[in-house]
Amino acid sequence: MSDTKSNDDFYDTICTIVYSSKDHQSLHKSLNGQFILYQLLIDYLLDDKTPFSKAKPALYQYFKPDNQFDQRILKEFDKEYTSDKAIYWYTRDASIYKFLNKALRLQNLDDVVAFAALIRDIDKQLKEEYKSFVKTKKTSIIQVYRGQLIHKDEINRLKANQGQLISMNSFLSTSANREKALHFTVTQSPPTEQLTAILFEIYANIQSPSRPLADIKHLRGFSDDEEVLFMFGCVFRLDDIWFDEQLKIWRGKLTLCGDNDSDMKDFLSTLNKELSGRSKLISFGTYLIQMQKYQQAQEHFEKLLENKSFNDPTELAHCHYGLFQINYVKAEYKSAINNLNKTLDCLVEYSEQNEHPLICQALNDLGRVYAKQKEYILSIHFYNKALKTIINDCPTTYSGLAHVYFELEDYYLALECLQKALDNQPSSAYGSIADTYISMAKAYAKISQQGKALDMYDKALESQLKIFGSNHPDLSYTYTAIGLMYSDLGNHDKALELVDKAYHIQVDSLPNHHSDFTKTFQHFGDLYVKKGELDKALYYFHKTVENQLKIFAWNHPKIAESYRLIGDIYLKKKDYDRSISHIHQVLLNEIDRFTFGNPILSDTFKLIADIYFEKKDFDHALQYYHKSLENELVKKLPEDISLIPIYKVIAKLYYKKRSLSQALLYYNRLLNCHLRRQPFNQSVLFDIYKKIGKVYLRKRHFDETLLLYDKSRIRPGKNKSTMEIYKDIDNVHFERQHLDESLFYFERYLEQLLKENTPNEVSINRTYFILGNISLEKQKYDKALNYFTLLLNTELKKKYFNDPSLTKIYKFLGNITYKLSDYNESLSHFYRLIDCITQRRPLEDTSVINTYGMIGKIFLKKHYQNQIANYFVLYTDQSKATNPIDVLYEKYHLDQTLTYFKKMLDKKTSTNVFTKDSIYIIVANICLQKREPKEALRYFHSLIKLQLEKQPAGDLSTAIIYSIVGDIYFKLSDYNQALVNYQSALVIYQRLYASNHSSVVTTKYKIRDAVFPVL
Repeated sequence: MSDTKSNDDFYDTICTIVYSSKDHQSLHKSLNGQFILYQLLIDYLLDDKTPFSKAKPALYQYFKPDNQFDQRILKEFDKEYTSDKAIYWYTRDASIYKFLNKALRLQNLDDVVAFAALIRDIDKQLKEEYKSFVKTKKTSIIQVYRGQLIHKDEINRLKANQGQLISMNSFLSTSANREKALHFTVTQSPPTEQLTAILFEIYANIQSPSRPLADIKHLRGFSDDEEVLFMFGCVFRLDDIWFDEQLKIWRGKLTLCGDNDSDMKDFLSTLNKELSGRSKLISFGTYLIQMQKYQQAQEHFEKLLENKSFNDPTELAHCHYGLFQINYVKAEYKSAINNLNKTLDCLVEYSEQNEHPLICQALNDLGRVYAKQKEYILSIHFYNKALKTIINDCPTTYSGLAHVYFELEDYYLALECLQKALDNQPSSAYGSIADTYISMAKAYAKISQQGKALDMYDKALESQLKIFGSNHPDLSYTYTAIGLMYSDLGNHDKALELVDKAYHIQVDSLPNHHSDFTKTFQHFGDLYVKKGELDKALYYFHKTVENQLKIFAWNHPKIAESYRLIGDIYLKKKDYDRSISHIHQVLLNEIDRFTFGNPILSDTFKLIADIYFEKKDFDHALQYYHKSLENELVKKLPEDISLIPIYKVIAKLYYKKRSLSQALLYYNRLLNCHLRRQPFNQSVLFDIYKKIGKVYLRKRHFDETLLLYDKSRIRPGKNKSTMEIYKDIDNVHFERQHLDESLFYFERYLEQLLKENTPNEVSINRTYFILGNISLEKQKYDKALNYFTLLLNTELKKKYFNDPSLTKIYKFLGNITYKLSDYNESLSHFYRLIDCITQRRPLEDTSVINTYGMIGKIFLKKHYQNQIANYFVLYTDQSKATNPIDVLYEKYHLDQTLTYFKKMLDKKTSTNVFTKDSIYIIVANICLQKREPKEALRYFHSLIKLQLEKQPAGDLSTAIIYSIVGDIYFKLSDYNQALVNYQSALVIYQRLYASNHSSVVTTKYKIRDAVFPVL
């Protein structure tokens, strides 16, 4: 029968499955799991007690294939199938064959059960055909052939187990025609590099087979050659396997085992002992675990519990124990403990079960789980309980206790427990005995007794070689352990040599997906890291992940560990992008396994942030530091002292980015944590306040608040919850509180500085600046003015008034006095600021433009302020500047300012700050300040004309300008022009206001004064 019987190029490679009696005594007992599973499966399917549905097959509804050919065949099968045509349907075409073999290959119990009727019918029909087949044979021995593709892993397993039992994972179709089978074998082209061709020569004594076989050529209807079909589950002995150099194929000799075969009897006896107390269904899940099919096993056990398949508490206990085994492998320790406790509850529920061996096993495993979580006291407690059980497993318990003491670095006590484990081992437990010697060797190595360690390793090898031979995977454990001891001694080359030896044993004896490769690849990687050969280390760590993904789901913790190792190496190589990429894989893995608030997530967020920090990508670094902090705050208060490192780095990064508000906030958070520590560490507090001071020293703009949660920024948003609003309010209070504390601290600090015998002027000046800024944040403008004035006076003792280093001080003083409505003083500071800036920068510089913008705003303020007062007193009042130099200085800057704003009117200087109306007002006011009223009148008249063009009837602004112009004419004794402008103002006021409005009344008085002036 061809193995490529599919209309869609489906390649079937019926697998060979080995049972090794040697493996059963070794630490690799699980290698026999697949063989046992298939024997259990066929027994379960053929057992008359198994309650299968007797309804007619409905394969189409169950499988719902996409392929139209498959759809047609399955529908036809469902409609026409009869039990006497079972072999016909199985051999007829690809569809039934394909779906059945796939179900068997994947060990999907539900899918296999869908074919239960067909499998039973094939078995029944083969038994009937067998009777005729035997009668036609002159001899009891037949020789048939099977050509097929086989995985190279299977070749290795077969080579390592000559003389052992094997079976196939499906029905085995063979040919009596050697030439035809050989032709099929040599002409097959393997679709992948993992496959190769093999020709099996099978010898069968047809008088005593354990399962039926028969010639089925007459049932197929299109074959001239004898075709013998062996029932699924037939067991053979592998007599020989070799590579035929001439034919370029593998060849193997098999002998069918009958019921009386001694090896078969030993196997069945061993199996019966192993299954004692367990049903086939539970054992099916157990062997899925041994095959490392953890997800499939978990679904199997959960389904058994969900369907309430058992009432017997022992069976329920085994179900929960099976789930524990999966939980442990997946590092789900909380669930593991839960299932172990359920196991014990089921067993202890009935007094007759108090002596069940699973009780000791579950207690030992509780000790193992707690040890894994480093809860060693609990671990020892459960191991001691296990020792007190009626049916105990002393070697396992003492080995577990030894592991705990080893982790606690009490190596002598570990050795004592290992000796007890050794004393209690049965003499036939070669694998466990060797493993105990390996553990003893590791303990001796830890206490620097390498000689004794090597003696123990020799004893381990002696025990292993006695029964397993030199190529058994158990030996790889010993060679690896010896290699790692040499690595600890610094001899990494010797270590690599031994680990490589272990690896080659594994290659020749294990399937390529076996978990042993994961550990070996990781050892290679670790050793190359120690040697500084990072590229080689990367190669093996990538191989580690590749192997793990064959066994575990992507979110398994071991895969996260491997990705982390890879990320660490790329970080060592300064390949930040690849490092981040792999640590992101760790993060995705952990997010899938943990809820937010778990500290493991915090650590990974921080690791990614650290890499971005080293890469100098501070934006992304901040993003992930914040994620780490947010994750921590799920379960911690903001003042928790464990948050000190994260606050420190976040504050530092914001300071680097000149994000001063955020930097100040996180320095305050940092300070708050330290203030919770008792006693206070004064040097640390001083250092934090020093950093807070630096934040204030970097403040450049007067209107820049350093309070991130300033009240003016808090607005109840439409989408804000009550909790978020309360949080905002709490943040406001937090910042205000620390603002008060900072003010108090720096005022005391200033007092100390001023009391020193030799005052440090630099420190004093910085403190003035800091205190000035803190006062600004508190909106204490008088206090801020005092500190900045003190700072300026101190600086002017050793610097010229136009020194560029004074720029920031003048800017702050100008803004503060502007805020306090002291416009003349504000003008004085901004003039000084212009002088400082223009020492190094041209008039077109933005800073110059911005300063003139503030000067313009001052003149606008002076203009509107003096609408209340009598306007024309402005140009008659004497200037405060009595010093001739000050008078000249003011005149110089008035001229400069006037020129600047005239250019604006001439459109020589662009502005987005002032309207043309505002510029006319500013220029007119500057002219008044210069005591040039006629020039001022010219600009006011131009302004009136501009306004009347936009609003012919005039508006309030026009009325005010008319009134101001009238005041100026009145002061110039031009009463007629004064009267004309007052009357124009009155017309507008009367249109806008009632007759008793102050503006109307005042203007009428002015008109009277203009008509009847006092001469």
